[in-house]
Amino acid sequence: MKTPIQTTLAASAFAIAASLIQGCSSPKALQNALEPHAIVLNDYEAARSAAAAEGRLLLVNSTGHSAGNARIMEVRTFQDPLVAEALTQFVEARLYSDAADPIAREANLRVIDEVVRGRAVPAYVALHPTTGKELGRCNGARFDAAEFARFLNEAAALPH
Repeated sequence: MKTPIQTTLAASAFAIAASLIQGCSSPKALQNALEPHAIVLNDYEAARSAAAAEGRLLLVNSTGHSAGNARIMEVRTFQDPLVAEALTQFVEARLYSDAADPIAREANLRVIDEVVRGRAVPAYVALHPTTGKELGRCNGARFDAAEFARFLNEAAALPH
């Protein structure tokens, strides 16, 4: 017998999957929506190295566990087919400013202070993984998927 939490999670997963399938215009869009982009949690250097090795750009995501707008971005905006496809150009360094591990938290805050240059969450900075050149910046949540996809694609189109 499922617990109420398991039932709620299963229903939520079903609802998200149904909305993804309905919003996908092609098998490629569905694949991108169901297979999320590369995400490295709480390790900027590992994400930077992975992006360089894979020939992708780096997306620094400054977030917090209790940041409601960041969760909405991850569950809704990031799952939109336009955004999901644009995110395949990146490896995401998802850095929690309130990470439970104090060493990870301090490392994250150092990167957030140096790269993001502010602790408001969410904030997104697109970088070239080897040169560190900033390609774009989005401070705050963007619930309009087309707008966020445009930010990602414009950053990816810049010379790096």
